[in-house]
Amino acid sequence: MIKIYLAGVTCIGKTTIGKLLAREIGFTFYDFDKEIEKYFDSPIEYIQEKFFSIYEYRKETKVVLGELIKKKENSVIALCPSGLRDN
Repeated sequence: MIKIYLAGVTCIGKTTIGKLLAREIGFTFYDFDKEIEKYFDSPIEYIQEKFFSIYEYRKETKVVLGELIKKKENSVIALCPSGLRDN
């Protein structure tokens, strides 16, 4: 399976470009923040506030990225600037 990751700072168009790209090449599109919200059943701002640090947030949300990576489909995934870095 092919995975295309778009990583960058907030509000630069990752979601817009990702959706367009996915549609053009016939892939599924995932917005990582939206997938985190679905997984935790809460708005992203509330989820981030639960954690002591950004490291703790990344550590807890990496499971969501793992689930997206495991999907047996070609996809485009819009990620946070670090792409979860070392997690």
